[in-house]
Amino acid sequence: LKGYPAFEGRIQYQQEGEDAFQRNQLLNNDNLVIESCQTINLEEQSKPLSLKASVHINPTAQKKGKKITFSPLAGLISDEPLFPEKKRLYPTQFPYRTEEIYMTTITLPEGASVVSLPEPMVLDLIEGAGSFKFQINQRKNTLTVISKMTLSETYFGNSAYEVLKQFFDLIFA
Repeated sequence: LKGYPAFEGRIQYQQEGEDAFQRNQLLNNDNLVIESCQTINLEEQSKPLSLKASVHINPTAQKKGKKITFSPLAGLISDEPLFPEKKRLYPTQFPYRTEEIYMTTITLPEGASVVSLPEPMVLDLIEGAGSFKFQINQRKNTLTVISKMTLSETYFGNSAYEVLKQFFDLIFA
């Protein structure tokens, strides 16, 4: 977290305590079992506030014969759509610009092999108002997933709602 989100995160940490803050930052997700978690740069206001966590994701995989299919971001993103309405009469406003980076390492079980990986993805929101980048790499039995979402604008008129909804639907699909 950088800027205002980091400022609010530090206040949240002070008000709720370390455990509640870390659970909230990890989306308070029942699919995650937090094995260890460290808050980084809590006292250093000029640096981004970060979490370094080791979590176990309860399986959301689908098994077909000898193949297992799973989403590399399962358990890390919300299942609920950010914009469920088909149309919106009012503008959408976010409280501040934001940049969220998730780097996840997935260790495959011994003997498992990867049949296919998702293609890298780059999405750009209208007129440079935001972007999303996703990439997954494999090295032996370890997958490294990197995603970065940036919102450089905070205000979107109601005419931009459909494009904004589509952008977030593609990210969280």
